[in-house]
Amino acid sequence: MKFTVGILIAALGLASGANAAPASSPKNLASVPFAKGANATSTLSVRTPVPSPGSEDAARIAFIQNDVRAICQHREVPLDVVHSYSVMSNPFLDPVPDIPKTCGDLWSNLRRHPGCAAASDARCHEHEDMKGVLVWHFGVSLFCDNGMVGSAWWEATHNEFGNLQCVKVPHLSFS
Repeated sequence: MKFTVGILIAALGLASGANAAPASSPKNLASVPFAKGANATSTLSVRTPVPSPGSEDAARIAFIQNDVRAICQHREVPLDVVHSYSVMSNPFLDPVPDIPKTCGDLWSNLRRHPGCAAASDARCHEHEDMKGVLVWHFGVSLFCDNGMVGSAWWEATHNEFGNLQCVKVPHLSFS
């Protein structure tokens, strides 16, 4: 018998089917385990913070991520030559105690990545309206990706002011 790719795929399919758990059916309903103390209602609940109605950020920030994340927006400039980032520490967590030092650490850690070494339109400062909230804005080459920015953030803050997960947006809503 000649060995072909079709035979290999068929053999793998049979082997994986033999080792797989039985499929769910009305006679064989698989239970879904919950973490201890959890139930369907608690796993579906959502906690989403919103800025206070009087704050200017309610109008300026297009989205608020869940309450353990820093706010990070990533925009690709046409032709993918430059990527712009706007990052803000989470205003619902502890304030950043030493913003100038943290900014210096952010820049040092970002420059460690060769693709991020040359930043343009670079700013790092305390938010105009919220004391203790750090705002970090910059443009970098397309060789500087979200992982490198996240690495610089983690090394400078250890995620004390929110962990970073950048979201691609058409326009940055703060800087």
